[in-house]
Amino acid sequence: MSEHASGDAVDITSLGLIDNRHIAISDLADENNPNHRLLMALRLTACGYFTTVLGPGANATHANHYHLDLGVHGKSSNFRVCE
Repeated sequence: MSEHASGDAVDITSLGLIDNRHIAISDLADENNPNHRLLMALRLTACGYFTTVLGPGANATHANHYHLDLGVHGKSSNFRVCE
């Protein structure tokens, strides 16, 4: 059973800002995009809270969104996947 099925995961495809702008998570793949650094900071910060953080660059399945989950994937709950 997936982490999504058990309610321990969420996928995020974009961020909605208070000024009605939207930032697509897929913008992370383009280092020249003005949102690249913000999205990298978000990913790195998320790695401290979630046991799995996958997004653009991790694999083709996660090219357009962040996958965040709380599943235990290693021998202990301290094991982290941050890609």
